[in-house]
Amino acid sequence: MASEPARATAGARVRIVQTLLTADQRAPGLPPDTASLPYLLRTTGVLLEDAEIGDLVSIRTPIGRTLQGSLEVIEPGDTHSFGVPQPALRTAAASIMRMRGEL
Repeated sequence: MASEPARATAGARVRIVQTLLTADQRAPGLPPDTASLPYLLRTTGVLLEDAEIGDLVSIRTPIGRTLQGSLEVIEPGDTHSFGVPQPALRTAAASIMRMRGEL
């Protein structure tokens, strides 16, 4: 298995992490195991300057926002899933494709 690169150049797809709330800033009433942790935001975007893992960097997100955070992952994979598409969505998508002449 190849190791992850430690340095990225501007234009690379990366993931950053930001601390939005420290543990002491979290709302009261949270379960103790949650309250003891910071509230983090992980965001993927295009790196604006060369950097190494752990550096404070700026990225541009797919919707054009510029965010700063600690460089966490270079060229991250997409591992999310929205589950099995519902039949109504498949039908709607096929109808749209027919209207566009793609089917």
